[in-house]
Amino acid sequence: MLLEEIISKSNMQTAYRQVTGNNGAAGVDGVGATGFPGQLKAEWETVKAALETGTYQPQAVKRVIIPKPNGGERKLGIPTYMDRLIQQAIGDQLAKMLLAGEVHDGDAVPVNVSPDGDSLVLG
Repeated sequence: MLLEEIISKSNMQTAYRQVTGNNGAAGVDGVGATGFPGQLKAEWETVKAALETGTYQPQAVKRVIIPKPNGGERKLGIPTYMDRLIQQAIGDQLAKMLLAGEVHDGDAVPVNVSPDGDSLVLG
């Protein structure tokens, strides 16, 4: 099943190295690169269970306004480290599938909306 591959230990470890290696800004939860290992250790089993049951809810995205050289502004959304980890793990697994020829033009990855309509379930 796709979700099992996404949350496999090896895929999550790869995603973790990519996310923490970027040393990006903290999201709305205030957890940055230095605090993320502790958060992950404390919360992963709960997050994993929520992913498996389709009840995981991403956090809000932190909005940052960056001025443009021409006088305009660019709106930037910064997800939490936990959400970045999950996004990276999904992207990595889908990329592996594409490279392995498991997904072809016209193929769709099965995605279902939870009964409450608030989350997506892959697989």
